Amino acid sequence: MLNQNSKYFFIIILLGFTLISCGDGLNDSTGLDSDDFDQKIHSLASQDAIDCGRVAVGEDRETVDNCVIDSFTERQPFYARYDFQGIDSQVAFAIIFHSDGHTDFLQFDSDPLGRGRSDSGIIYKSSCQTPELDHFYDQTDGLPIMCQETR
Repeated sequence: MLNQNSKYFFIIILLGFTLISCGDGLNDSTGLDSDDFDQKIHSLASQDAIDCGRVAVGEDRETVDNCVIDSFTERQPFYARYDFQGIDSQVAFAIIFHSDGHTDFLQFDSDPLGRGRSDSGIIYKSSCQTPELDHFYDQTDGLPIMCQETR
């Protein structure tokens, strides 16, 4: 049986592989750091998008999750960032909801090769035409929006 930390790590890795396998790939987004990830989020979000915030590792995420859920329900563009601690790198996910209804999911890994560097990050992007609320997501390690189909 997996302990609690192993369970979270497994779910994060599984989510990461899901995004990678469905994603648009690298999009010239290698050799990056956390600030570059923030810039990518802002470059994809519309000017009228609500900034739902950022959940740092170990922080309470209720406010950010509620903003994501409320904005999505009201069909208001938004973006949010969720940080997780990887084994040997920083991992983050972002949700960007657009006024036309599609959603971009981004994943950042500060060091996908596990060398302990902070400047060798990579960003993966996946776009979804049919996002929906995930009413069963786990608030400790899930995302409140999911996609049934990606492009």
